[in-house]
Amino acid sequence: MQMTTIHSLNLMLTKPLPHSNTMLPLDGLDWSTSMATISLSVTLLVISASKTYLQQVKARAEESANRIKEKITLLDENTVQTYEGGCEFLLPAWYNSIKDGSDLEQ
Repeated sequence: MQMTTIHSLNLMLTKPLPHSNTMLPLDGLDWSTSMATISLSVTLLVISASKTYLQQVKARAEESANRIKEKITLLDENTVQTYEGGCEFLLPAWYNSIKDGSDLEQ
């Protein structure tokens, strides 16, 4: 993703608009009519960046959850390992750590 920059002297928006393949030059525009266009364009850029960021966070969270589930599955002592079996293996250890307070010692 390119950075959006507006230079104070030449006022050139250097990122293409999401709905256009062209650059948006801001030199010599009538500010009374173009401020709404500029505001809308910046808003669209922010919304686009926010959506992209949220998609990246969701993808990383899903990958992380899958890795954790795989590791829990490997803890199952049965011949056919399942996530639920791994949870059953972890439950007594978790309960004992709460009972003796060892989970608070970190």
